[in-house]
Amino acid sequence: MKVRRYSPTEDQYIRKHFADITLSDIGRYLGRTVGSIHCRAAILGLKLTDEQRLRNYKIGLSRGWHKDNKGAFPKGHTPWNKGVKGIHLSPTTEFKKGELPYNTKQDGYISIRKYTSGKSYKFIRIANAKWQLYHRYLYQQKHGKIPSGMMIIFKDGNQMNCVIENLQMITYTENMDRNSIQQYPDELRNIILLKGSLTRRINKLNQNHGQ
Repeated sequence: MKVRRYSPTEDQYIRKHFADITLSDIGRYLGRTVGSIHCRAAILGLKLTDEQRLRNYKIGLSRGWHKDNKGAFPKGHTPWNKGVKGIHLSPTTEFKKGELPYNTKQDGYISIRKYTSGKSYKFIRIANAKWQLYHRYLYQQKHGKIPSGMMIIFKDGNQMNCVIENLQMITYTENMDRNSIQQYPDELRNIILLKGSLTRRINKLNQNHGQ
């Protein structure tokens, strides 16, 4: 059986899109199975965060993968490498144990990734194969851990403007309210936003007074 090896171009595509789109979409683009992409990603040192796994799972349910997973091998299929140990597909080019790819980024490196929604966000590498949204990282460095049910938004609406002065923590409910008021005229939107700002200040003052 002829083994189809991964090309440098395919590896580059996997590294670029691994955290942005599903493994199924990557496999569909490269003409490979989800299992193959998953194994190759592991060889490249790529790992999904819990948040990304949950997102992929929800996308899978919405697409009905649990009913018709066309990207997987059929039931009863025997993998070509079953029972084979220590196989080396390309001994001259494969990475040695502990060796990192030449283009491995260092901790603190900032990367820009585009979501399927069309919005782009900055990510910062905080450890090997571990990235975090840069604006959340900045906020936590200044104010500590972000409580459950809270999110960080950009005051000016520009996701690329990642400076602490442009970041604000609000609840998911407040964010929904902010998005829903876009249907109203400018003057009414400003009044609603002002009311929300005053309410937050009053709540904060009451909390400080209670302490």
